Amino acid sequence: MFKNYFKIAWRTMQKNRLHTFLNVIGMAVAFTCSILLFLSVYRDFSFDKFHQNKDRIYKIYAFSNGPDGPELSSAMGYPVAPALKAEGVGIAKTTRIKYAGSKVRYKAKELELSTTLVDNDFFSMFSFPILKGNKANPLAGLGNAVISEETADKLFVMMSP
Repeated sequence: MFKNYFKIAWRTMQKNRLHTFLNVIGMAVAFTCSILLFLSVYRDFSFDKFHQNKDRIYKIYAFSNGPDGPELSSAMGYPVAPALKAEGVGIAKTTRIKYAGSKVRYKAKELELSTTLVDNDFFSMFSFPILKGNKANPLAGLGNAVISEETADKLFVMMSP
């Protein structure tokens, strides 16, 4: 019985090729859009879910009225973080994040590595694993730096004499 249904469907598709082609292309586009939309939403909802205190971490936005209407920005003035912490309004820890460039020089060699500046509270707020060094407070002094394992491999393998 199913064999006959498939034969009839095949003959109809052969008879109406343009209609079949349009249906197949439309279905392929619909499936592709659905899959891409699902992957985008999945990525948005799964981003940074590995942090232990993810339900207590918030990002502050600055609201301003611009010529094109309301604008949101994550850029804040330098004293905002310490002022929020000093106010005592339920904010226990704050950190500022500043992207500081992409070039690292050591002697005669130069590498393209992104650099980010953060405050001392960064590693107590976020759960990034620290493999070596001072695990309790890795950014205790002004001269301290934290690098990823991938960056360490690039720096110390490529730059070794």
